[in-house]
Amino acid sequence: MAFVLANLTYAGRQDLKVVGKIVAYEFAMSDLTPLTDIPDTKILIVRIDKNLNGNVRSRYVRVRYQYMTSTSKATSEIFDFSRNWQLNLRRNTSCDGPLPQKKTAKGARAGEGVHEFALEPIVWVVDQEKDNIAPDQILPCFQLGEGNFKPV
Repeated sequence: MAFVLANLTYAGRQDLKVVGKIVAYEFAMSDLTPLTDIPDTKILIVRIDKNLNGNVRSRYVRVRYQYMTSTSKATSEIFDFSRNWQLNLRRNTSCDGPLPQKKTAKGARAGEGVHEFALEPIVWVVDQEKDNIAPDQILPCFQLGEGNFKPV
Protein backbone atom coordinates (compact mmCIF):
# COMPACT_ATOMS: atom_id res chain seq x y z
CA MET A 1 0.00 0.00 0.00
CA ALA A 2 2.82 2.45 0.81
CA PHE A 3 4.31 1.83 -2.64
CA VAL A 4 1.04 2.74 -4.35
CA LEU A 5 0.69 5.91 -2.28
CA ALA A 6 4.25 6.92 -3.09
CA ASN A 7 3.53 6.36 -6.77
CA LEU A 8 0.38 8.49 -6.64
CA THR A 9 2.25 11.27 -4.91
CA TYR A 10 4.98 11.16 -7.52
CA ALA A 11 2.48 11.06 -10.38
CA GLY A 12 0.71 14.12 -8.95
CA ARG A 13 3.90 16.16 -8.80
CA GLN A 14 4.03 18.88 -11.41
CA ASP A 15 7.42 19.87 -12.71
CA LEU A 16 7.85 22.86 -14.97
CA LYS A 17 10.79 24.10 -17.02
CA VAL A 18 10.46 27.69 -18.25
CA VAL A 19 12.44 30.63 -19.54
CA GLY A 20 11.40 33.84 -17.85
CA LYS A 21 12.33 37.06 -16.15
CA ILE A 22 12.10 37.95 -12.48
CA VAL A 23 9.92 41.07 -12.45
CA ALA A 24 9.44 41.48 -8.69
CA TYR A 25 10.02 39.92 -5.31
CA GLU A 26 8.15 40.01 -2.04
CA PHE A 27 9.83 42.16 0.58
CA ALA A 28 10.77 40.33 3.76
CA MET A 29 12.12 41.61 7.06
CA SER A 30 15.26 39.55 6.44
CA ASP A 31 16.01 42.01 3.60
CA LEU A 32 16.68 44.64 6.29
CA THR A 33 18.94 42.48 8.44
CA PRO A 34 20.90 40.12 6.21
CA LEU A 35 22.45 37.29 8.17
CA THR A 36 24.93 34.66 7.07
CA ASP A 37 25.07 30.90 7.49
CA ILE A 38 21.31 30.49 7.79
CA PRO A 39 18.61 29.33 5.36
CA ASP A 40 16.60 32.13 3.75
CA THR A 41 13.56 32.22 1.49
CA LYS A 42 12.59 34.70 -1.19
CA ILE A 43 9.31 34.78 -3.07
CA LEU A 44 10.08 35.84 -6.63
CA ILE A 45 7.48 36.92 -9.20
CA VAL A 46 8.44 35.51 -12.59
CA ARG A 47 7.01 36.37 -16.01
CA ILE A 48 7.04 33.23 -18.14
CA ASP A 49 8.29 34.02 -21.63
CA LYS A 50 8.69 30.44 -22.87
CA ASN A 51 7.34 27.17 -21.51
CA LEU A 52 9.90 24.41 -22.22
CA ASN A 53 7.95 21.56 -20.58
CA GLY A 54 5.09 21.22 -18.16
CA ASN A 55 1.82 23.09 -18.12
CA VAL A 56 0.90 26.36 -16.48
CA ARG A 57 -1.89 28.70 -17.58
CA SER A 58 -0.71 31.86 -15.89
CA ARG A 59 1.86 34.15 -17.53
CA TYR A 60 3.08 35.10 -14.04
CA VAL A 61 3.98 32.71 -11.21
CA ARG A 62 5.24 32.98 -7.67
CA VAL A 63 8.52 31.14 -7.14
CA ARG A 64 9.59 30.19 -3.63
CA TYR A 65 13.39 30.09 -3.58
CA GLN A 66 15.10 28.63 -0.51
CA TYR A 67 18.85 28.95 -0.20
CA MET A 68 21.68 29.12 2.29
CA THR A 69 22.94 32.68 2.73
CA SER A 70 26.55 31.49 2.99
CA THR A 71 26.67 29.40 -0.20
CA SER A 72 28.49 30.12 -3.40
CA LYS A 73 28.22 33.06 -5.78
CA ALA A 74 26.04 30.91 -8.07
CA THR A 75 23.25 30.97 -5.47
CA SER A 76 23.14 34.76 -5.30
CA GLU A 77 23.45 35.01 -9.09
CA ILE A 78 19.66 34.50 -9.39
CA PHE A 79 19.25 37.99 -7.87
CA ASP A 80 20.72 39.55 -11.03
CA PHE A 81 17.36 40.88 -12.22
CA SER A 82 18.69 42.09 -15.57
CA ARG A 83 18.94 38.52 -16.90
CA ASN A 84 16.48 36.02 -18.30
CA TRP A 85 16.58 32.63 -16.62
CA GLN A 86 15.83 29.02 -17.40
CA LEU A 87 14.16 27.71 -14.25
CA ASN A 88 13.47 24.11 -13.27
CA LEU A 89 10.50 24.36 -10.93
CA ARG A 90 8.41 22.01 -8.82
CA ARG A 91 4.76 22.80 -8.01
CA ASN A 92 4.13 24.06 -4.47
CA THR A 93 0.43 24.76 -3.87
CA SER A 94 1.06 25.97 -0.30
CA CYS A 95 1.93 29.47 -1.50
CA ASP A 96 -0.63 29.93 -4.30
CA GLY A 97 -2.34 33.28 -3.95
CA PRO A 98 -2.59 36.90 -4.99
CA LEU A 99 0.22 39.37 -4.50
CA PRO A 100 0.23 40.91 -1.02
CA GLN A 101 -1.33 44.36 -0.99
CA LYS A 102 0.03 47.60 0.44
CA LYS A 103 -0.58 48.02 4.17
CA THR A 104 -0.46 51.05 6.39
CA ALA A 105 1.32 51.16 9.72
CA LYS A 106 2.03 53.71 12.38
CA GLY A 107 5.46 54.69 13.55
CA ALA A 108 7.05 57.38 15.62
CA ARG A 109 10.14 59.48 15.17
CA ALA A 110 11.81 61.22 18.06
CA GLY A 111 10.31 64.68 18.45
CA GLU A 112 7.89 64.27 15.54
CA GLY A 113 5.08 62.22 17.05
CA VAL A 114 3.21 59.35 15.41
CA HIS A 115 3.04 59.11 11.61
CA GLU A 116 1.16 56.75 9.34
CA PHE A 117 3.11 55.25 6.46
CA ALA A 118 2.55 52.67 3.74
CA LEU A 119 4.43 49.39 3.57
CA GLU A 120 4.89 48.18 0.00
CA PRO A 121 5.25 44.38 0.20
CA ILE A 122 6.34 43.99 -3.45
CA VAL A 123 9.61 45.31 -4.85
CA TRP A 124 9.19 45.72 -8.62
CA VAL A 125 12.42 45.30 -10.55
CA VAL A 126 10.59 45.70 -13.88
CA ASP A 127 8.25 48.57 -13.03
CA GLN A 128 6.02 48.38 -16.11
CA GLU A 129 4.93 44.84 -15.14
CA LYS A 130 3.00 45.91 -12.02
CA ASP A 131 -0.14 46.80 -14.00
CA ASN A 132 -0.22 43.38 -15.71
CA ILE A 133 -1.23 41.48 -12.57
CA ALA A 134 -4.69 42.15 -11.14
CA PRO A 135 -4.75 42.59 -7.33
CA ASP A 136 -7.02 39.57 -6.90
CA GLN A 137 -5.30 37.34 -9.48
CA ILE A 138 -4.28 34.00 -7.95
CA LEU A 139 -0.72 33.18 -8.98
CA PRO A 140 0.32 29.53 -8.96
CA CYS A 141 3.39 28.88 -6.85
CA PHE A 142 6.43 26.76 -7.61
CA GLN A 143 9.55 25.79 -5.68
CA LEU A 144 13.04 26.59 -6.99
CA GLY A 145 15.97 24.73 -5.50
CA GLU A 146 19.58 25.88 -5.39
CA GLY A 147 21.27 25.25 -8.72
CA ASN A 148 18.01 24.66 -10.63
CA PHE A 149 18.47 27.74 -12.79
CA LYS A 150 20.83 29.09 -15.41
CA PRO A 151 21.03 32.36 -17.35
CA VAL A 152 19.93 32.34 -20.98
